Amino acid sequence: PNYFLSAQGGTVCDSLLSEVATVEQPREVCHFSPNPSSGIVQLTYSLNTESTLEITNSQSSVIRTVQLSPSANSLTLDLSKSANGIYFYRIYNSATLLSTGKLIVAK
Repeated sequence: PNYFLSAQGGTVCDSLLSEVATVEQPREVCHFSPNPSSGIVQLTYSLNTESTLEITNSQSSVIRTVQLSPSANSLTLDLSKSANGIYFYRIYNSATLLSTGKLIVAK
């Protein structure tokens, strides 16, 4: 048995290790501030294509959908009428999921 954390020559691990692609660190696409928020949040973003921001509540119901233009770089969202809690956002375009995260509303 191979009890070492490295591959032994001629084993299955050898072929698996040689097939691993380089993984690039994703760039930061957006930032919400403040987070946690009392309801008014500023979204700053950097996008190359038209994209969509979708915010869902903890039951996965979509509470807000906003189109994001690459020519703009910020957006103010009013979530003050939303209940206190953790919300989830995702930013995507037609081909790619660009960013996901949590947004906390605490009034």
